[in-house]
Amino acid sequence: MRAFSFDHLAALAPLNRTAAVVVGRGTGWAPAKKVIHDHDAWQENPLPVITPEGETAQAIAKGLIGTRHGYLTVIGYGGKRSKSKSAKAVWVVRCDCGMYGHHKMRALSNPDKSRMMCPNCDYLHELKAGNVP
Repeated sequence: MRAFSFDHLAALAPLNRTAAVVVGRGTGWAPAKKVIHDHDAWQENPLPVITPEGETAQAIAKGLIGTRHGYLTVIGYGGKRSKSKSAKAVWVVRCDCGMYGHHKMRALSNPDKSRMMCPNCDYLHELKAGNVP
């Protein structure tokens, strides 16, 4: 009987096309869809945090900073999107993967907290669940 060698094992056909590309050419696997971040929505660098004006706003900020909402942790107050009086306050949040973004209070109070994550984590979550072609 012939001895089983590493050369014989390497000559066997890969299991699928992805394995063939990785083994054959030495390249890595990349997902079919690349998530493009909106430059003002999600980024890798920390976003600036502002001290809110007014006693009630500061009290709300103290109660909200450090809380977790799904994959997101509230870092601080991010100001308002516009100068109008009806503009909603936005909060600086950090995803578990390290991305920073802004979220409104209404989005943070969403009862479905399992879906609170950045676009990258959301795509990977859908990919893991098999919902992405």
